[in-house]
Amino acid sequence: MQELYLYGNQLTTIPAGTFQGLKQLQQLNLGYNRLTTIPAGAFQGLEQMQTLDLPFPGLKKLRWLSLGSNKLTTIPARTFQGLEQLQELYLEYNELTTIPAGAFQGLGELFKLDLHGNQLTIIPAGTFQGLVQLQELDLRGNPWHSWSVCINSSSLPLLYYLSGVNFC
Repeated sequence: MQELYLYGNQLTTIPAGTFQGLKQLQQLNLGYNRLTTIPAGAFQGLEQMQTLDLPFPGLKKLRWLSLGSNKLTTIPARTFQGLEQLQELYLEYNELTTIPAGAFQGLGELFKLDLHGNQLTIIPAGTFQGLVQLQELDLRGNPWHSWSVCINSSSLPLLYYLSGVNFC
């Protein structure tokens, strides 16, 4: 099985190990359910995952989210819409090549963002727009196209830890 659509099924949780054994699953749609918790190990075994559609309307109090060590290649704009209280987001060791402006829209409370170990080559203008509380940004281990990739320090006034690129 490569695609699984669990869209609109009134699911409230995803038990750990639910998808174990679906090693070839590439696309999972969990949109429009009533998820309130996602326990550790819920997505364990999804080694080929490329697309995860998981709107977050029921997770308004979520403060920590790790989607690291997957095979995510892109993050569409407004992916994290509805996670206004999110403080830490881990997207390390995926296969992200670019992050469009607006991908982190609505994450005004985010203070830590980990993007190290991806395939990022550029940082489009506006990528980190609105992350007014961001203090830690890890961009190590990405194959930047230019040594001139830098972060405008005035756009992230509270940022004190930056790794993998320089301030402009």
